[in-house]
Amino acid sequence: MVGKADGSLLLRDRTPGAASGGRAVPVELSQLLATVKERQKSRPDTPVVIAGDKKAHYESVTRVLDALYKGNVRRVGLMVKPSE
Repeated sequence: MVGKADGSLLLRDRTPGAASGGRAVPVELSQLLATVKERQKSRPDTPVVIAGDKKAHYESVTRVLDALYKGNVRRVGLMVKPSE
């Protein structure tokens, strides 16, 4: 999942055989939660990784984290770029 600076969300589903073929596609927060829950039904160990555009507002990332937490999604991580 990628949070963009304008507040929009993109979902990149890397599950083998995913309909998107691994491409990032626009998604609403409610769709994101439903998609993650559906994927984790058959594979509960599937992690969700959140990457924020470097210009993304912190609150947009926490909004996603909060929604996933409230939806009982437990394997959530943040992708970070190491400092140079």
